[in-house]
Amino acid sequence: MSNQGLFAEKRAHERVQLKWPVKYRVLEEKVSAQNVGEFAQSENLSQTVDTSLGGVCVAQDGRLSAGKLLNLKLLLPGNHEMITAFADVVWATPTLAGLHFLAVKEKDLGLLSERLKNVRTA
Repeated sequence: MSNQGLFAEKRAHERVQLKWPVKYRVLEEKVSAQNVGEFAQSENLSQTVDTSLGGVCVAQDGRLSAGKLLNLKLLLPGNHEMITAFADVVWATPTLAGLHFLAVKEKDLGLLSERLKNVRTA
């Protein structure tokens, strides 16, 4: 019996290998008035390894672990456009993390779709 069909791709959206800048903030359960300033400075910088309409894989330095919720800003090169989303960390290694988009504005999803289409046809 062949093992050829055992590990089929389960992703709903095609991944495109891109290195786009990303800013993210891990969302904690509570933010009090005393630590609002710290929250504003808790933004982390990274870059995507691959991107799809369903999420991104990002480079990381071990800060992220599966189950964390993030506020994510994906910076699109060129016109300085930005896509904002809420995402959860589905998996993480010491150097990479797979993020699944939980909430993205319709306008931002359209912009991302157009950019990914342009990259694939270039």
